[in-house]
Amino acid sequence: IDTRWGRQVRLFSRVGIIRDMTDIARANGFSVDDTWAAIESEIAVDGRQYMYPCNVAVRLLWVNRATFAAQGMEVPPTRWSCDQFERIGKEYVSRANAQSDRQTHFFCDDVPLEVLYRSVGLSIFNETSTASALNDPRYAEVLERRRSWIYDLHLLPSPDDLSAMQVAGGWGGASPRLFNEGRLGLLYSGRYMLIQFRQFVLDGDEPLQLAVVEPPHGTFPNTRTTVRGAAIYRGGDHQDLAELFPRYLASELYNQLIIDGTDALPPNPRFVESRSFTHPPDWPNEWGCHQPFVDAMHTTAIGGSYSPFILSSDAERIRD
Repeated sequence: IDTRWGRQVRLFSRVGIIRDMTDIARANGFSVDDTWAAIESEIAVDGRQYMYPCNVAVRLLWVNRATFAAQGMEVPPTRWSCDQFERIGKEYVSRANAQSDRQTHFFCDDVPLEVLYRSVGLSIFNETSTASALNDPRYAEVLERRRSWIYDLHLLPSPDDLSAMQVAGGWGGASPRLFNEGRLGLLYSGRYMLIQFRQFVLDGDEPLQLAVVEPPHGTFPNTRTTVRGAAIYRGGDHQDLAELFPRYLASELYNQLIIDGTDALPPNPRFVESRSFTHPPDWPNEWGCHQPFVDAMHTTAIGGSYSPFILSSDAERIRD
């Protein structure tokens, strides 16, 4: 079963749809020890494994170096605070729109609320997962700051801003195209965005001059990791054959496909320790941009927060 996010794993395992693969995974090289430590909450429930990833995403901020150079500005620091983000963003927006009677350039497409409230020490749930932890003055401050970034300082585009800008669509929506055109300085996304960046080049555009930095933080640097993976349906007639697929996902052949295709990170981290990952020969403009996603998985990446007492979809709907 194609399974996404830890909330699906919890729901499917609880109702008995998917199989506990802990023991066969340990015996066949696709256990939690054979993938990224940061995603355990996405593939395991109460210490038991129910999924192995097809790919692993972690989101950082892509930087278009050319747009910063055009404004006479340095690329933002790799790790920076929300105050720094705001200060640099105000200068960027002022310079980029100085010759226009309306705003056509923005600093960044988005900085998610989850990253921001985690960065000031909050989670969606309390320590026992029995109540929300967002009834906190710090959350109100985060909401106000993000609102200000959109509607007062215009660092991030509002939905109306995006609809007002005429831009062709494509994979990933309008933001990648705006980033490619230089109308966004930063783009919050994963390594998988290189699929679209490479397509721009194949369509005739110049290769983007790229860099990668972390999202801004309050006091605790963090970003979100997510997983798309495979779980084994408990009712299947061919359990022995089903076990072959996660074994394939952990193999060198499959992991190299993910590396070469830039579809996020491969499920098995030992395969990123190669020059073909860090320095793809046909894409020198990407050199230096792959390793930051690996580093984030080992340092700042955090999976989802889940409670056994409420559906995650309901909790997130109430939160948002």
